[in-house]
Amino acid sequence: MNGIFAIIPILMIIWFAFVAYLVVRRLRAASQVNDPNAAANSGEATVVDKRQASNAMPGMEYLVLFEDNAGARMELYASSEQFGQMAKGDKGILTFRGNTVVSFIRQSSAYNSQPKPEPTGEWHHCPACGATYQGSVCDYCGTPWQAAAEENKK
Repeated sequence: MNGIFAIIPILMIIWFAFVAYLVVRRLRAASQVNDPNAAANSGEATVVDKRQASNAMPGMEYLVLFEDNAGARMELYASSEQFGQMAKGDKGILTFRGNTVVSFIRQSSAYNSQPKPEPTGEWHHCPACGATYQGSVCDYCGTPWQAAAEENKK
């Protein structure tokens, strides 16, 4: 019986060390996100992929994979609003601090190759996000107008 009770303190120490490790890891990640003294970096980048983060930090629940002109890739946390405004293949100016996106200013959309609608000034309703927009691509989520027209026919 003494052998079993002798293991309990060791298991408790291991458990508390594991919890402390998780807390320190979360605090380091949060300090990288919120550090106002960290330098912001900017440059041209392309959105390669995007996904929901499994170890989400509050307010930063999405990950976006970017590739710069030299071919280097980096995966950064993005807010839900930023995530929704990016599409795979978008090119633009990326500004990031630590491991989070500060801003992404799209210069060319992944959907630029789509033909533009007749310039009738017609407004479209996007079935993907519900936004109202004018032009060939939804200003909010990047859905091309042809895809939106096909969705409305269904």
